[in-house]
Amino acid sequence: ARQADIDFFIVSWTAPGTVENDNLKRTLAPELEKAHYRFAVLYETQLALGLPAARPIDLGHTLPNATTAGATLIEHFDYLAQVYFPRKSYLRIEGRPVVVIYVARDLVNAGPCLKALRQRLGKHGIDPFLIADVVYWAPPETLDWGLLKEHFQAVTAYNMYAPAKANRGDFLDAVREQFGAAERAASASGLHLIPNVMPGYDDT
Repeated sequence: ARQADIDFFIVSWTAPGTVENDNLKRTLAPELEKAHYRFAVLYETQLALGLPAARPIDLGHTLPNATTAGATLIEHFDYLAQVYFPRKSYLRIEGRPVVVIYVARDLVNAGPCLKALRQRLGKHGIDPFLIADVVYWAPPETLDWGLLKEHFQAVTAYNMYAPAKANRGDFLDAVREQFGAAERAASASGLHLIPNVMPGYDDT
């Protein structure tokens, strides 16, 4: 990582009491701190909330434990605020702890939850820098830029790989065009675009 001039890691995280959380808390975070690296969490929305993949993520949905998905998300962020955000190695932008929210483009009934989330973290004196994973192959105008502007500080793409696109010879041109359109839309809403790096990923 140092040879590549990388100075922080975004780490997948699901929920308290999971293998992912144990690995980060007990092993990865301490090792990163020893090596003077920073890290931030990528909130694995569907896995964290126990919701099916490739479907809308309804934060108003009642889970088997009788709480809503939104309430669970808020509890998860409260845990992050207590366990990870205080670490000196946690990545911050302008003093604000960074969290990437996976497939935020699929969120439904998100506004009230995200407002309540900021209110809860405000009790800890925390104003998070939230990055929404929303950039993919749909036209940017199909995204809810009002919601993004109100609750997020930046947008990103988790991964631009898609069989229909990756098999085309002009894949890089297509990504460049899509990122350009996303950047223009984000800028118009006062948001940053943080492009992803995709080093040769292929799941065919």
